[in-house]
Amino acid sequence: MPKQGPILIAIVDGCPAMRIGLVEMLKGIGGYKVVVRAKNGAEYRHACKRQRMADLAIVDLNMPEMDGYVTLAWMHEHQSTLRPLAITHDPCDAVLQRAYKVHARGVLSRTVDEEELRGALHNVITGGFLFNSYAQRRLAAVAGQAPADEQKAKNKLVARLSDRQKELLKWMCHPDRLSYAEIADHMNLMPSSVETLRKRIRDKIGFGTRHELMLFAHANDLDR
Repeated sequence: MPKQGPILIAIVDGCPAMRIGLVEMLKGIGGYKVVVRAKNGAEYRHACKRQRMADLAIVDLNMPEMDGYVTLAWMHEHQSTLRPLAITHDPCDAVLQRAYKVHARGVLSRTVDEEELRGALHNVITGGFLFNSYAQRRLAAVAGQAPADEQKAKNKLVARLSDRQKELLKWMCHPDRLSYAEIADHMNLMPSSVETLRKRIRDKIGFGTRHELMLFAHANDLDR
């Protein structure tokens, strides 16, 4: 999706405060232009008749009149090039799988902050999908919305990592469960440099808690 100029984005959310909050975060991130703000799917469909279609969308799953699931299905049928992210207060497995079945490209929590949103949008733009955890990637595969070649997709994520970032993942999986300070000693780095490496890994693959990174490392043989 890389393009010249700002990435066009639609916000479809039943909460006025959430719409405002997302707009402000996008302003802070930069590079995005909000072209549609709608309180539900019906209002979004109406807006599309007079507004250029967006590149990305953030869609609240729990809206009145025309909820997020129906909206996502409509987007897939009528706007096949649009890449929508769902947002929900309850990102449990059942909600995630249902969202992927109607072609969400990923699922965000309503507690998302600016840094998390930046990484999520970057991953959808560059890779087509957001998976906040390895478990989400598996759920998407079950729902039929993961990339068709799972191994190829995993290899693509691993290929984004530098040797130093892979080394950090290896130390994170050490059987003695080393602290970040201990890992920094082993890698001859300052603790702040280890944190920077972790953040860069998160930006590249879409998730960054220690548990998620350990799962990812184990699944891709980066723990050896």
